[in-house]
Amino acid sequence: MKLLIVFFFFLMTNAKLLSQKAENFEIDFEPTFLSTQLHLNQYYKTNQDDSIQFTSFKFYISNLALVNENEVVWKLNPGFYLIDLEDSNSFKIKSVIPENMIYNQITFDLGIDSLTNVSGALGGALDPTQGMYWTWQSGYINLKLEGNCNQSLQSNNEFIFHLGGYQSPFNAIQKISLQTKKQSTYQIGIELNNWISEVDFHQAKSIMSPRKEAIEMAVKATKMFVLK
Repeated sequence: MKLLIVFFFFLMTNAKLLSQKAENFEIDFEPTFLSTQLHLNQYYKTNQDDSIQFTSFKFYISNLALVNENEVVWKLNPGFYLIDLEDSNSFKIKSVIPENMIYNQITFDLGIDSLTNVSGALGGALDPTQGMYWTWQSGYINLKLEGNCNQSLQSNNEFIFHLGGYQSPFNAIQKISLQTKKQSTYQIGIELNNWISEVDFHQAKSIMSPRKEAIEMAVKATKMFVLK
């Protein structure tokens, strides 16, 4: 008798889930520099009348969620996406969500959480062949930006920012929260100048390991995300 009750409850629960209608959900990331479409290996003029070129730009988005009044109402699975300027297909995240869901925020992490880092090198977007993994000890690179500009005092005017780290006190992951109203497609601008304009290239040194400067630079990088 007890087994029949459990079986009946299972059927009712799953019937309820299957009966829920779903609707499309899509995020389109739009990389720009001073409102101009961003491309690798192309020179751009900064607000300081300097020229700058980007040769590599990619970062991880994880734990994407919809939030209503500070409460998570939906989480996207799988939870890890590599946005790579070299691959325009990576700019889109598509899913479905339950119909009539109420939310007023889109949140996600810029980077990879500590639990995933201690799980070792994984596959898919987290595969080490993506060039975003240091070692088992240092973990994943959350964000990679490389290029050159006249103001940089490094060799060949280069700059290299590999931002990551998951162990205290150098946990570099950043939470992004964007206020929104419900719609089926969202355009999230990646305005790189919002970050770059806060970097003093006369003082900035290459960052290629977890450390204090990586966290400080990661905080600056959060300013490039703008909901359109």
